Formats: sequence, structure tokens, C-alpha cells
Amino acid sequence: MNTELGSLQWHSFRNDANTAASAHGIIRLTGINTSNGLTFLTAAQPDANTTAYAVNGPVEIAAGSYGRCVLLGPCVFAYDTGTPAFNDFYSAKSGQWTANKTGSFIRCLGIINSTNKFALGVIGGAGGDSIIGKLDADLTYRNASGVA
Repeated sequence: MNTELGSLQWHSFRNDANTAASAHGIIRLTGINTSNGLTFLTAAQPDANTTAYAVNGPVEIAAGSYGRCVLLGPCVFAYDTGTPAFNDFYSAKSGQWTANKTGSFIRCLGIINSTNKFALGVIGGAGGDSIIGKLDADLTYRNASGVA
């Protein structure tokens, strides 16, 4: 497994939450910042209003500290409850760092460690689910009244 996960594209982030981001936890992206010529993402704990997320690396990141995260592709993620199965979908849940069996942020490939609740998944794995058709009327942003 080291071969596959060793080739991930890591991105630096600062944990701006007031609690530590758990190892392999879901982080809410809040923006970017630059310090000493280096640009990094800023992040906090998921809330009910955000849809931009990433997955923290294998180390817990203290509040105000820097870590690394994955934005897309394969990742190890921490889940909250249940038994993740192949093709289950997981996403962020407001007020917690662990993934919850809702949404479509991560497509699960299987459990890596059931004791620590770590699973292997793919961020953006829901991208292949598309419907192609022709609308009968214009479809505007956040308006689901167009008929296919």
C-alpha cells in the first residue's frame, strides 16, 4: 500500500480551527494564505454551509499548525460509524472531523483498519455518474424546474 499512497499529491494547509484536525479527517477548506513567499490552504472543521473539502494526512494537526492534505484521487479517510463497504459514499458532517455515510465526496474502496476506523477511498469518485439529455426549457443556477 505504501506504493499507491506514496504517490499522492499533497497540499499544505494551516488548521485554523480551535481543535486538532484528526489523522485522515475531513477538513473544510476556507481559503488560501501566503507567508514568507509560500502559499498554503487554510482549513477548519466542517460546518453545515461549506462544500469545499479535503482529507488530512496521517498525522493529527493541532490548532494553528500546518499539515498536508489530499484534494482529489485516492486517500485514506477516517469514518465515524458503521462498516464501510465497496462503493459506499462518504462526506463531511458538520461539527466532526470524521467522514459520515452521506453525500458523495469520497467513494469507499474498503476498510484498511477497523480498530482505528480508517478506510481507503477516492475523492471525486462520484464524477462518473452523469445523465445526458435535452432540457425543454432554460435551466438557471439553483433552479431545478427544467424538464429533461
